[in-house]
Amino acid sequence: MKEFITPDSLANSIRMKRTQFAGSFMVVEGDIDARFYKNFTEQKDCQIEIAFNKANAVKVLKKLQNETFKGVIAVVDTDFDILEEKKNENLDLFFTDFHDLECMIFVSPALEKVLSEFGSENKIKEFEKNKNIREIIFEIGSFIGYFRWISLSDLLNLTFEDINFGKFIDKENLNFDLNELITIVKNKSVRPEIINAQITQRINDLALINHDKKQISCGKDLIEIISLGLQKVLGTKSVDNPIDSKRIGQSLRLAYEFEFFVSTELYQNVKMWEQQNVPFRVFR
Repeated sequence: MKEFITPDSLANSIRMKRTQFAGSFMVVEGDIDARFYKNFTEQKDCQIEIAFNKANAVKVLKKLQNETFKGVIAVVDTDFDILEEKKNENLDLFFTDFHDLECMIFVSPALEKVLSEFGSENKIKEFEKNKNIREIIFEIGSFIGYFRWISLSDLLNLTFEDINFGKFIDKENLNFDLNELITIVKNKSVRPEIINAQITQRINDLALINHDKKQISCGKDLIEIISLGLQKVLGTKSVDNPIDSKRIGQSLRLAYEFEFFVSTELYQNVKMWEQQNVPFRVFR
């Protein structure tokens, strides 16, 4: 179905809906984004449209802007745009505070709610005697994020999908093996010519710049990391307490409350847009 969704077809759909709906339209990247933001909108005020990727969302917005179509915005993930110093001059285009939606959730108290629900209080207290859980998750996530960034910037076209995080992160203590990650990714990508030591050096050099780890880490990696931790060092996986990344991801989104969202720059920026584009409303 989604392969048939193009910027033209989505723009046409929004135009047709305007004949029956006078409210605002918010274009988002994917289904998860749509379900997440739906919690913070009123259907009578705003309809959410799925573009199925970031590029499509931006193209749809620009097509409608060129027609002076009123009351439409796009909300997309920041990804590596801040690190690449990309400027946004589009007043109807909005970005997540951090790398993506999941990173925004991880910064909030939703993480503590999920840890309390799925983790062991004693194990969490023991772990946090020496380490902060959130900091460790973002530390590991940033190294994986830098590797993803290098793949994109150098056009390496490496495959990160469906890699087994348990192969390079020890669920007993959350120790992380960067060299093993590089080996797994290059083998999955069939890129034996890539030299581990060179990639490791580049990642370590980038880490010295001290970028904001919340801008580098990818949310899906963070979910995999915390899911591994909850299986052993922070909790116990069992028949009665099944733990996998899909379940933890869903739980994090459900644990994210409106009061958390109100404090984000994204929410505040969209509310400013509403003030400048009366009578259109997006968020509650």
